[in-house]
Amino acid sequence: MLTKRVSSLFALALLFLLLASPAVFASPAVFADDNTGGIIGIGCSACGSLIGLCIWGYLIYFVYTDATARGQNAILWAILTAIPCMTIWVFIAWLIMRPAKNNP
Repeated sequence: MLTKRVSSLFALALLFLLLASPAVFASPAVFADDNTGGIIGIGCSACGSLIGLCIWGYLIYFVYTDATARGQNAILWAILTAIPCMTIWVFIAWLIMRPAKNNP
């Protein structure tokens, strides 16, 4: 029950970040020639980094919980997914190779 709530809250927070980021990127101060766009530029890169970290963390969480539900070595799959240069490849491999779900 708690994981469903956390997952829902995470999805809402991610949706808020995705909806709020175009307004920040469209700000005219980002492209200003005087030094007024510095703070907004830092905010844009921080927002992009935060979204990237959220997606990365969610992929690790998804692979771990899905591997646990399917009776696989969840810690190994989570560690492999946590390696930054391999995350998307391990995630795709998991989606292709995962076994059928164990229903007790």
